Amino acid sequence: MSETNRGYAQVVGIAARPTAAWRAFTEEPMLVRWYAAAARVDPHLGGTFWVRLRDGRERNAVIDVWEVGRRLRLVYFPTPGLPAPPDGAPLTEDVLFDIRPGRTLVRVLGANVPDTPEWVPEYLRLRMGWAYWLNQLKKLLETPAELAG
Repeated sequence: MSETNRGYAQVVGIAARPTAAWRAFTEEPMLVRWYAAAARVDPHLGGTFWVRLRDGRERNAVIDVWEVGRRLRLVYFPTPGLPAPPDGAPLTEDVLFDIRPGRTLVRVLGANVPDTPEWVPEYLRLRMGWAYWLNQLKKLLETPAELAG
């Protein structure tokens, strides 16, 4: 049987400066306000990105692309409790920041999620989770105190 991978994509338009959206993904105090219960980021190319989500799950990655204010690419370490991907390809997430008139588009593009029964719950958590998390980010950054960022 041929194994395949699948991905997911979520996008949100935020009435905030791109610098505020970038900081929300790369600074620990901001990450815990909208995404994670705890976070550690070593913010540079080759650095690390670790979060403990509010449900207790952990996500641990290496920063593979670091284009300040434009693109962040995370390559995740194996997920505890799940089998290794059949093709060995790590899960990745690209976070893209696009400036539009009066807003910033933030896109999260996930890739390399194995299309196997064991991975279905994780795939759904990531796909639905990013829809929720980006909505939380939008709420945070569109409050008057955060717009100055």
